[in-house]
Amino acid sequence: MKELAIGGFNLDYKSKQSRAEAINCLLEAEGNFYSVRSCAGLTNFVDTTENAIQSDLIFSDNLIFFVAGNDLYQLDKLGNLTNHGTVGGAGRRVLMSNSIPDDNQILILNGNGQAYVYQPTAGLNIVSDADFYASSFGSVLNERAYLARDLTNQFFASAVSDMTDYPTTAFASAEVASDDVVAPIAHRGGMWVLGTRTSEYWQYTGDTTFPLRQMKGAVYQRGCAAVNSVKECGDVFAFLADDFTVRMVSSTQMTKISNLPFELDVRDYTRTDDAYSFFVDDTAHKIYYITFPTQKVTWGYDFVSGQWHKRKSKDLDYWKINSAVSAWGKVVVGDSASGKLYYLDASAKTDAGDTITRTLRFPSISWNVDVTIPLIELDMETGVGLESGADPLMSVSYSKDGGNNYIEHSQMSLGKVGDYGKRVPVRQFGRVVRYRDFVVELNFTGAVEFRIYRAFIYDEEGL
Repeated sequence: MKELAIGGFNLDYKSKQSRAEAINCLLEAEGNFYSVRSCAGLTNFVDTTENAIQSDLIFSDNLIFFVAGNDLYQLDKLGNLTNHGTVGGAGRRVLMSNSIPDDNQILILNGNGQAYVYQPTAGLNIVSDADFYASSFGSVLNERAYLARDLTNQFFASAVSDMTDYPTTAFASAEVASDDVVAPIAHRGGMWVLGTRTSEYWQYTGDTTFPLRQMKGAVYQRGCAAVNSVKECGDVFAFLADDFTVRMVSSTQMTKISNLPFELDVRDYTRTDDAYSFFVDDTAHKIYYITFPTQKVTWGYDFVSGQWHKRKSKDLDYWKINSAVSAWGKVVVGDSASGKLYYLDASAKTDAGDTITRTLRFPSISWNVDVTIPLIELDMETGVGLESGADPLMSVSYSKDGGNNYIEHSQMSLGKVGDYGKRVPVRQFGRVVRYRDFVVELNFTGAVEFRIYRAFIYDEEGL
C-alpha cells in the first residue's frame, strides 16, 4: 500500500511526468499534508444588463467602480447602480482612484489611447491635456497618477490631486535599459517600473517636479509579458513575466511563484500578451488568478498553500469571472460573459445556479516492475447528500499511458445525508506495465461540499 500524493510533485514515485491537476477545487496544505476542497461558488448580486464587465472592480469611498459595456458604473452596498456615462474604447479598461477625501477622482484608460476622469463634483469628462499620452496602464502614488507612455521607455505623472492635469516636466525614462515601459505600479510607498525585458524600483523623493528616482541596484532582468496581468493585493503584486513565469514582488524583492506545469503549458500558448489577472482575497485564501483568453484557460495561485489550480465555468474552458474586489466584508466579482456581478460564496455549491464540475487528477505514479492494482481507497467527506435527498455520485477514470488516454472506471456513491461512515473503495484497475505512468482522475458535479483528505493505492507485483 502507498499513499497517493494529492497535490504537487512526489519524487518518490520516480514518475516521468506529473499530470496532476485541480479544477474548481483548492489544494490546502498543513506541513506535508494536503487536502482538497471545493472552490467557492457564486451568488447573484446585481445585473447591469450590459454584455460584459470590461474592467477591474475598484473600491473607493465605500463604492465600487467599473466599466460594463462602454459605460462607467458605480455600485453601492445595497446594490444600487449609477451609470456615469460612456467612456468608449476597446478591450480591457484600466481604472484607478486618487482617493481624495470626500471628492475622489476615478481615472479610466479606455484602451484606445484616451482617458476619462470621473469626480462627484464634476461628473465624467475626457482628459484633454496636451501632455497626456496614450497609455495602457497606470497606478496612483500620493494622489498622483503615474502612467506608462505606450511604446516608449517613458512614464509620466499627473499633478497632485488632479488626474486631468499633466505637467510638461512630470515624466521620466526607465534608466537601466532601453526597453519599453509596460507598467508603473505603486508599491509600498515607491514605484516599480516594469518594462518588456527589465524591471526596476524607483524611490519616492518628494521632489515637486518629478518625485521619484531609480534606486541603484534594485533591478531585475525580467520584464512583463502582459500589461493586464499586473495586479497588486496588500503587500505584494504579481505579473506574467517575459520568460512565461509568474513573478511576485514584495518590497524590493522579486521571486518566481509559478511551477513547471504552468510554465510548460504557457510556453505552448498561441498568445499570452492578452492575459489578464485579479486577486481574490478573503479570510482563508489569497489567490492570484490569471486568464489567457485566446487559449481559454484560467489558472489560480493560492498564496496560503503555495499550490496552483484551474477554474472553469459551465460550458466554458475558462472561468467567466474576470475581476474581483473585497468590499463590505465580501468578495464581489464581475462576469466577462455578461454584465452581472456576484458574491463569491463558500456556502454556494453552484455558480449562481450553473453546475460546477470539480476535477481532481492525482500526480502520476509508475513502478519499475509490472503491478496489478486491486484497490484505491479515498478518505473523503461522505454522507453530505443533495438537497433533493438523492445520493451524490463521483465519476472515476484512469489512464495507463501517462494521461494521454483515459478509461471510465465507475461512478461512486458518496452517501445520502447522514451516512457519514460510508467508505469509498474503488476496485479492480487491472495490470499496469512497468515504467508506464498511471493516473487517476475524479469528477464531481454534485451541489454539495467536495473534500478529500487522503488516498491510498494497493499494488501487487506481477499479474
